[in-house]
Amino acid sequence: MTNPAPVTFFGRLWRFTKRLSLFATMSAIAVGAAGYFGLPVLARQPWAVRKTEKALTRATGTPIQVGDMRWSWKDGLTLRDVSSPEDFRAESIRITPRYGKILRGKPRATVVVTAPEITLVEAAANAPAIQFPRFSKCGVKFDKIEIRDATYVVKSASSSRNLKIEQISMQGTGRLEKRTFTLDLDSVSGSVDGVAVTGKGTLSVTPEGLTGELDVNPPAKESATLRDALRAAHVTLKKAPVLSEPF
Repeated sequence: MTNPAPVTFFGRLWRFTKRLSLFATMSAIAVGAAGYFGLPVLARQPWAVRKTEKALTRATGTPIQVGDMRWSWKDGLTLRDVSSPEDFRAESIRITPRYGKILRGKPRATVVVTAPEITLVEAAANAPAIQFPRFSKCGVKFDKIEIRDATYVVKSASSSRNLKIEQISMQGTGRLEKRTFTLDLDSVSGSVDGVAVTGKGTLSVTPEGLTGELDVNPPAKESATLRDALRAAHVTLKKAPVLSEPF
């Protein structure tokens, strides 16, 4: 009997990138769920919460738990205590449909994610690909995506030192088209090893994983911890332009 081939380091990293795209997937699924669970009373029912958990679990390939779900016509759909085993949790995710746009056949929404924590464990096994929901050709656009007080941790399997980016805040817009979610970040801020990080950038999520580029302030750009942490998620730092030498 042959032993299965060991999972490579980069193969393990796919687990994290697919979990990171959970932000995009949750937002897209919840917009549809908001219409299905139209009445606030129904949204609070245990069976409605279970249906949402099952939808998110099918989409992400990992068990998702939702502690509480609420719907209001003003604020939209709010999911609280959202988590997956070991690698993701968020205090709340709020999705507010843009009713005027939706009535004109343009699926639009705003998304606010509060206190998410994403953990990459290098020894984790591969995870199945993200199954993005099917939408019409026009796709789904997010007029505002805001992430508040996030934490990103990379746990090393070979040492006791973990890489951590704290107090992460992001604001931008997003769109889901043809199974690709693109997030244009107008502002990014955070802290790594006591160094303040500010900047902007673009992230792109497909069923195969995450890629992206960030343009950050010079002190943060020199941080080896920041580079290593972002490299684990296949995100690069934009290089400063090379100035030509004077004649």
